[in-house]
Amino acid sequence: MIRRNDVVSGAADLEHLKTYYDVPVFQGCTDEDPSTDEFADLEFAISRGTGMIQMRQLLPLDKVYHKSHFSGTVGKIWADHHSQFCDFVQKYSSKKILEIGGGHGTLSSHYLKKFPDADWTIIDPLTTLPEDSTVKVINEFFSDTTVIDPDVDTITHSHFLEHVYEPSLFFDHLSTLPVGTRMIFSVPNIEKHFFDFRYISSITFEHSYMCSEPYIQYWLKASGYALIEKRLFGDDHSIFFAALKIKTKADVDMSVVEVPNHYNRNEYNANGYFRHYEDLIWHLNQQLPPDYFIFGANPPTQFLISQGLKSGAECVLDNDVNKQGKRLYGTNLRVKSPEILRY
Repeated sequence: MIRRNDVVSGAADLEHLKTYYDVPVFQGCTDEDPSTDEFADLEFAISRGTGMIQMRQLLPLDKVYHKSHFSGTVGKIWADHHSQFCDFVQKYSSKKILEIGGGHGTLSSHYLKKFPDADWTIIDPLTTLPEDSTVKVINEFFSDTTVIDPDVDTITHSHFLEHVYEPSLFFDHLSTLPVGTRMIFSVPNIEKHFFDFRYISSITFEHSYMCSEPYIQYWLKASGYALIEKRLFGDDHSIFFAALKIKTKADVDMSVVEVPNHYNRNEYNANGYFRHYEDLIWHLNQQLPPDYFIFGANPPTQFLISQGLKSGAECVLDNDVNKQGKRLYGTNLRVKSPEILRY
């Protein structure tokens, strides 16, 4: 499907920025035959009216998420994120929680240790929990047709919002909840990641738009929510938000809700991002020996290889035992533990 309208304003004002061709569609590892791998083009565009950077080509969800890639399950930074975000959620002592995109159930597990009587539901097509878990699981994608129990006092999600294809519809759906409902969520600091750190995974098939703070605050206000708390986590890793529903959708005066426009800044910084990777791949290809190892069974490795990184890697190194022994999707490279370098 092709995105023809800006995800913020809905205007048909998207301008082409850059296209990367033949990028692997699934950002993970697999046991499947390489002949089944699929590739698509990453086409970056920007809205003239809002400056929102976004993907033009959107892939079917069952291709992008056809299995878990264990994102956010390994490493101290993720452990600290989950622990601190849980503390952030626990401050509000919610009793009936709907978690959207609950993944591996990490947040609910942490929360229920402190509030074991809380009623917690996860909606996620890939979540599986132990049989003795008290968490209710709905194995489907959350959409604008999902029926939400009006007795829910808190909606929570962690590193989910950036995956939503139509964020305006997502917030519009949540605008129907009763006044007094809380929304507590964590998002990656995508603007910082994209412009300053130039992380390849910032905006891609999974993160199809720049889910940054100015636009999030606009969507909250337009949906009748007031921001009551915000916290930065880590070295610009994530931003925690807590918002409260204070108005019905009908009571929101859109004439005073200002639509952000950062076109000039975002267009300039995006072009810097594109030049960075052109230069990086060129310099790596000049320096790499015929045989080398590459670390990270992740989207950056997939991207670099798909965009012309010199062939010759022995394998991909990764600390995640769930990836080891598998093949990095979109390549012929097997994933091994860094421990092999000891021998």
